[in-house]
Amino acid sequence: MVIPTVGRPSLHATLAALLGSSGPPPAEIVVVDDRPRPGAPLPLPDGADERLRVLRSGGRGP
Repeated sequence: MVIPTVGRPSLHATLAALLGSSGPPPAEIVVVDDRPRPGAPLPLPDGADERLRVLRSGGRGP
C-alpha cells in the first residue's frame, strides 16, 4: 500500500487504523513524504513495525 502525504495530522490516524486492523494486514505500507523540505517529523503512530517504510520525494509529486 502506498500513501502519499504532505504531513497532514490525519496521517497518524490512517496509519494507526491500518496497522491495528483485524483484517488481513498489508504486506508493506510505503509512506511517500512529498514535502519539498521536510521539517517536522511525520506524525507516525507509536509502535509502527517493519511493514512501514518512509520514502522522501522532495516535493516532486506523484
